[in-house]
Formats: sequence, structure tokens, C-alpha cells
Amino acid sequence: MKFPRLNLSGINRNHPTSHPSKPRVSAQPTINVKNCKVTMNSVNSAIKHKNKTHPLESKKHLVIKKKYNKLCTKLTLSLNKHPRRGIMFLGCIFLFVIVSLRLIVGGQNRMLRSIQKVPCIQVKGEHVCSSKYRTGTMIISTSEKCRKYIYDINGIPFVNIENFFDKIMMVPARQTLRIRGTTSSCNVHVQRTSKTNTFTPPVHGVIWITSRRHTFFTMTIDTQIVLDETPAGMLKSSSNGEWVAYQYDPEVASMQDIQIIGDSEDKIYIYP
Repeated sequence: MKFPRLNLSGINRNHPTSHPSKPRVSAQPTINVKNCKVTMNSVNSAIKHKNKTHPLESKKHLVIKKKYNKLCTKLTLSLNKHPRRGIMFLGCIFLFVIVSLRLIVGGQNRMLRSIQKVPCIQVKGEHVCSSKYRTGTMIISTSEKCRKYIYDINGIPFVNIENFFDKIMMVPARQTLRIRGTTSSCNVHVQRTSKTNTFTPPVHGVIWITSRRHTFFTMTIDTQIVLDETPAGMLKSSSNGEWVAYQYDPEVASMQDIQIIGDSEDKIYIYP
């Protein structure tokens, strides 16, 4: 009797209990419903936000563009109708640019403090210094011996010159500077600085400078005698070498004619 032949190719012969191998099935992906809802809500809100803001921004740009185009059109039509106005308009813009640049550059230059040398020569008992500067401060230095010869600088008596009794004297800058009383043997150095002098004169009223030979003075202001042979020792004074500066304040608002005489032939320099 014949039996049908069995197909044993899928059975492991070494392990009688084993079964034919089955194909592996890959794991299916799991979906977190909660996280999915959150993600979708975020996407939806972003889309809604974008849809809300974008049209508004576009409208703003359109409004600005329309206004700009309208302004340009009006300006073009006006320039075509009135060419002279156009030339004047362009000229005004050009001048505005030039003035703005000069103000900017000038502001930068004012920030820089500079010092320049001023040449001087000795002429007839004084040093004359010439420069192109009208603003700023002149800085003057000389020896102690020569300083005692000076009685005024540019019409300013020595008692009203800043730091006169120090090594460096300062007066407002001028194109011509006259240092009176110096001799040819004096070596005077003058520098100009861009910094403005803000010195306040300490002496007010009438000042006059002369030698020590005068012992009394008579002062007349507008034909009125103010000092009548007043002794020099009774007046406020300050000395520098052979020079003496006297001071008297008549306490009047304005003085037209001032005359001062003494008891010597030495010249009297008056500074009202």
C-alpha cells in the first residue's frame, strides 16, 4: 500500500517542535491624538494670523505708494508748467545741501582745539604781532625782566590782563597784537589758541598808568573835577617794574571826556 509523500521542507529537522517560519510583520505607527490636535491648532492659528496681518500690510504699502506717486505726479506737472520754479526749487535744494555740509564740517572743526604760532617784530618800544585770526585767545610769554617793561597789551592795562604776573599772559585774539613797553632785547613768544578767553577784568572804573614820579593827580570828567590834587598814596594802585596803575571809580554810567594831570612830565596812559 502506498502513502502520499509529505513536504517537509518548512520543518527544522533538528528541532521536532519547531514550526515553519512565518514572515515578519512590521509594527504599525501609532498616532498620539492629543499631540496631533495641538499641532493642528498651532498650524491653524498661524495660518489665520498670517491671513489677518498680510492684507493689512499690503494695504499700508499700497496707500503709501499711491501717496508717493500722487506727490511725484503733482511735482512733475508743476515743474512742466512753471520751469522757472523748477530751477529755483533745484537751486534751493543745492544750497541746502551745501549749507548742511558746511555746518557739519564746521561743527567737527570747532571740536578740535588748535594752537598756532604768531610772528612778532619789535618796533618803537613795542612788539607788533600780525596774524589772520580774529577769534580765540592770544597766549604771550616772555622773561621776568621783559614783563616788567610791559604796561598794556592791545589797549588792555596790565592789571586787567589774565595771568599777567605769571609766566603766560592771555588776551583776546586780534589780527594785530601790540605789546607796549618792550625793548629790542626782549624775546616775546606769541601763540594763538582757538579757545575763547572768558576772563573778567578785576578792576573797574577809570585806570591810568604812569611812572612813580607823580605824587598827586587831578581828574576831570566832562568838565567836572572829580579828583583835585589827590595824593597818589590815597588811590588804589598796582605796580609792575617802573609802571604804576592807578584806579578810581566815579560811579557814573557813561564818561565822554576824561583828563588826568599830575606833578611830573611823565606821560599818563588813560583807560576809561
